[in-house]
Amino acid sequence: MDEKKGLFCPNCGMLNASSSKFCIKCGTDLPKPGSEEEVKPESEDIKHQDIIPIKTEDEKSENLQESVEPKEEHKTEQPLTNSLSALQETAASVVSDLYQLNNSDGKFNYFKYIAGVLLRPYDKYVSEEKNLSDIKNLSILGGIIVGILTLVRLLTTMLSYVRIKSVLSNEITWAWDNLIEVPYFKTFFISVFMYAGIILAVAGVYYLGGMIIKRDIKFIKLLGISLTAFIPYAAGTAILYPLLSMIYVPLGLVAIMIGVLYSVLSLIELINDSMSIDIRGIRIYFHLACLSIIMTIAVFIVYKIVLASLLGL
Repeated sequence: MDEKKGLFCPNCGMLNASSSKFCIKCGTDLPKPGSEEEVKPESEDIKHQDIIPIKTEDEKSENLQESVEPKEEHKTEQPLTNSLSALQETAASVVSDLYQLNNSDGKFNYFKYIAGVLLRPYDKYVSEEKNLSDIKNLSILGGIIVGILTLVRLLTTMLSYVRIKSVLSNEITWAWDNLIEVPYFKTFFISVFMYAGIILAVAGVYYLGGMIIKRDIKFIKLLGISLTAFIPYAAGTAILYPLLSMIYVPLGLVAIMIGVLYSVLSLIELINDSMSIDIRGIRIYFHLACLSIIMTIAVFIVYKIVLASLLGL
């Protein structure tokens, strides 16, 4: 055998270097070159099968670069991150919607709403618009407002009967026996009719006006707006006026004026936002017509009530 070609292992047929004493594969003692113990592989297939290829430096460098560079099949980290982010946003949105729905069902705080309207009527109405679309909530809220105003009217009527002020000396005397003469039932029914009538009249007039200018708006929404705008008027006329009039009558009149203006401005702003009347000229004439009709109805109702009181009917 040529020494340049190497030695074949007699056990496994592995080609070894000519200077090797042991097989690099199985460790068997190798025969000396040219001896009879040297065995050649039985076929070329065995020879080529057992030869371990020796890679060059260029091949090693190429293999190292391939192992460092990321394969395309592993480049799925970014889409996976985006999918997780989208899933988190969707879950957060669902939780938020469920939270708002839970808070809006049966948890409408009527007294808190009334107090909030006195400070920020527009913002308070917008935040509670869903609750005000429920006829049950509207009925309870309207009942509370009308009930409070009726109670205040009863108390002020009783006070006017027992508190007697002398015109000449401004001396005040109390005649508690006059409580028997107070028309309780008449005062009660007149108050309920007057306050509820104003709320319904405002909603009804604007509803008919919306139909005329072809605006699709529900009556129950207008009723919520009317009830909200009525709160400042009620506070000024039924609560502040009697209290301030005991101190100084002009102060009571100022309270009425402020309450009326506050209610009218709140009503106009809420109606504009709900009906979306874009042309300013139409908005002006629309509110002018509606408010004129409402004031006419209010004057007629008050005139009838005052006239009935004077005639003792």
